[in-house]
Amino acid sequence: MQLQDFSVLDLMMRAIVILGILIMTLSNFGTIRKNRIENEKMVLVKYYNNFFIQNIPLYSAYVASILLGISLFRVGSLLHVEMSSTPYIKFLNFILVGSEETIRLKSLIFTVSFTGALLFVASCILYNLSQVQLGTNFSLFIDIKEHYTLKTDRLFKIVRHPMYLFEILFYITASIALLSWALLLWTVCIHIPLIIIKSKSEDRLLEHYYGTKYLKYKKEVSAFMPGIRWHK
Repeated sequence: MQLQDFSVLDLMMRAIVILGILIMTLSNFGTIRKNRIENEKMVLVKYYNNFFIQNIPLYSAYVASILLGISLFRVGSLLHVEMSSTPYIKFLNFILVGSEETIRLKSLIFTVSFTGALLFVASCILYNLSQVQLGTNFSLFIDIKEHYTLKTDRLFKIVRHPMYLFEILFYITASIALLSWALLLWTVCIHIPLIIIKSKSEDRLLEHYYGTKYLKYKKEVSAFMPGIRWHK
């Protein structure tokens, strides 16, 4: 019965994560697609000419997405649920928590994983919303194109880089929901530092283009966390 409980928990968390991905992908699909097509037609005005900063964070996101995908199949997960044995917590080839203790921790494991799953869905919704609010300004690269306007309202009134923030939360909460050590390690050790570097480079380009208008905005609004000025 205990094994069945963990199997149901595992299946439920994966189902919620898949639901979040579908919400993020399909919500406002037509609007986002239209904005991206319009962006591609715009004339490039300024471009941050650094291959590393422009491309490596994107490659990192691809790797994180792959890790998320394989985590749905229990690859890189701390929780091991096998039909022929009781559940246990394992990191690589090391069993961290035995079967009996894992069963005793069932409520805690469920609470942590379920909280992560709910926050994951919220991150998906907010990421999608921030992309819609960015409108035709959205680009995979750090650039300035004709007709761009400085976004300082709605989510951008709370933080300067809401898409980067929710992208980070997207992977962190997914790793918690799926109990994926592989995705969590990649996100914390590789992806977050790259996102911070990219956001600082974007700030520099926007400062150069918008001047004192952006400097005033930067002074008033934090990069990622409302009210926290650790990222300048």
